[in-house]
This record gives sequence, structure tokens and C-alpha cells, in this order.
Amino acid sequence: NEGTAMAIAISAGMGLMAIPPAIVPILQIPFLVSYVKFGRSIKRLYAREKAVTLEAQYLGALACETKMGILDILGRGERCTCKLAEELGVDQSIISRHLKTLEESGIVNSRREGASVYYRIIDKEFLKLITPIAELLKRKVRRS
Repeated sequence: NEGTAMAIAISAGMGLMAIPPAIVPILQIPFLVSYVKFGRSIKRLYAREKAVTLEAQYLGALACETKMGILDILGRGERCTCKLAEELGVDQSIISRHLKTLEESGIVNSRREGASVYYRIIDKEFLKLITPIAELLKRKVRRS
């Protein structure tokens, strides 16, 4: 049963073992006993926490002008760090730092070719998210 509660007994020497709740009072042993409800609720909580983390990472990429510029260029295809720095007019060390953040967030990945490192957007669905935002902002800039 998904909602069944089981007792988890934790002992320094014995590790973790599952004990049916009815047996716990009988055992009378010096274990720290806590009840944990297994099932969908824990899975949903973990999935939601993971989703919130991903949302924060993705939205963090959108909150930075340099990262948006990088993503705009990478949306047109793979580029090496030196070309990104050249196209954006930003120092290569700054570009590398932003690319590291984007890579850790799972937005871009890299491959090494000789001395150069090439980056590309992993999930093209991400482009569907940032393209309308970029277009909206470009229109606003043109109007002002």
C-alpha cells in the first residue's frame, strides 16, 4: 500500500532496517525510531524540489544580460569560447565563467577540439522559451 507507514530503526552499528509498526513496541530496544510515510507524497515532494531548482537555474540564465547574449548566439549554432567573446565584445574569462554556470545548469554542453572548447544548447525546447522573450525585448529597444 502506497500510504503505509513503516517504522525505520536507526542504530549506529546496525545501519537502517524496516520494522513493521506493530512489532516496534515489542522490541523494547534502544533504537531511535521514527515513522516515515512512504509513497507518492515523498516522490512528489522530491520531484517538485528538483523542478524548483531547475526553474531557478533556467530563470537565472534569463536574468543576466551576458548569458542571454551567449544563448542568443548559441541559438544560431555551436560556437567556441573565443568566438562568443568576440561576438559579444566581452573578455573571454567572463564568457567562460558564464558558460560554466550554463553548463552546470544543464542548459549547454561542451566539447573540446584541440585548444578550443565549443558550446551548444542541449535542449532546443529551451530556445522556445527564450526566443519570444528576446524578440519582445528587441522590439521594446527599437521603439525607444
